[in-house]
Amino acid sequence: MAKMELEELEPRVFSFNAPYGACPDCKGLGLQYKIDVDLVPEFTSLMLSIGVNPLDYMTEIPDDYLFGSPVSTVTIPNNITSIGVDAFGEMTKLSKIQFPNNLKTIKMYAFAGCKSLTALQLPTSLEVVSNYAFADCGITTLQLPDIEKIAKGCFELNYDLTTVVFSPNTKFLGPYAFNGCRNLSDVRLNEGLEEIGAYAFSECYVKSS
Repeated sequence: MAKMELEELEPRVFSFNAPYGACPDCKGLGLQYKIDVDLVPEFTSLMLSIGVNPLDYMTEIPDDYLFGSPVSTVTIPNNITSIGVDAFGEMTKLSKIQFPNNLKTIKMYAFAGCKSLTALQLPTSLEVVSNYAFADCGITTLQLPDIEKIAKGCFELNYDLTTVVFSPNTKFLGPYAFNGCRNLSDVRLNEGLEEIGAYAFSECYVKSS
């Protein structure tokens, strides 16, 4: 039988709310106080409404940052270099966004479902625009950024899109890139384009290129 040693038994050893015998998690209170983020709805939207931009203290916008928020205008400061997955997804009232000059990466679904977003001016610093980043938006005319690859489904289901101008340095157009853009009629391809993925212009009615 293993040997066990016990300290001398005292009343305080059996006390739940004395410092000596208290639970280390609740400190003897019998409960714990924590912040429940689900009970603080639209915290970021509230901060923006009073003139405080939490983005001023970040370099990367986290996933789901303002997902589904009713905010209509967003200004992203120049300290931001990356926008996370679904960061601004399903913001159906978002109509204007100002991108930072140092932005490098826009991740998957970052702006998907922003149906009021009709104009898009992407910065020249941009290097990566990931899959479905601007799918199902309201974009009407698009000047593609100076990047090598347009990812899968990146601009699909933009029903109001009519004109797309390619960058001279774009080499690869991913599958489904403009799938379902049924009003797309004016596509200006560049001479350096090497590959167009499957169904890149499916359900489009392109008249010129």
